[in-house]
Amino acid sequence: MSDTKKLEKHLFICTNTKEGKECCALKNGAKLRDDLKALCKNDPRLKGHAIRINASGCLGHCAEGITAVLYPEGKWFTSLTENDAKKLLEEIVSK
Repeated sequence: MSDTKKLEKHLFICTNTKEGKECCALKNGAKLRDDLKALCKNDPRLKGHAIRINASGCLGHCAEGITAVLYPEGKWFTSLTENDAKKLLEEIVSK
């Protein structure tokens, strides 16, 4: 068994690229992920909590904006923009 803490929250943000098609990469999914990771790292409410923010492949809702899914809740977020890091942070810290 590992010494690492069990993850409390795990958010996947689509950063997928589809050549010649609408995709989250072109909508700055990676920027959203990077900004959110920085916010989580510096938020005192999350100190000592096991939170992970990862890039994902296509989540199937590219036409609606950047897409993310939060576990263990299984909560989906669509129509996100690169400026929604604070919105997602509040979802992560909510119990």
